Amino acid sequence: MRDRRGRDPGAQPGTRVAVVDDDTVIREGLPHLLPGVRVVLAVSSVEELLAARPETDAVLLDLVLTGTGRTGCGRAPPRWRRSPGPGTGR
Repeated sequence: MRDRRGRDPGAQPGTRVAVVDDDTVIREGLPHLLPGVRVVLAVSSVEELLAARPETDAVLLDLVLTGTGRTGCGRAPPRWRRSPGPGTGR
């Protein structure tokens, strides 16, 4: 059974994060640096992220992916809207 946000109440605690970074050290090291974060997917490209369609609370995206000649994501998928952070006055 899922709660009103679509989450499984029996799932592991922690913020679910997908990591998109071309640097293996970042992808593999992030869980050790941020123990309250549960990395549910770690990939080297936005295309891999979109193909996997993970259930996440957040996406950590490298803004400059080496070798692609572009920023990490040309445009965000419609359901991924940036929410204002604390203290932004929005």
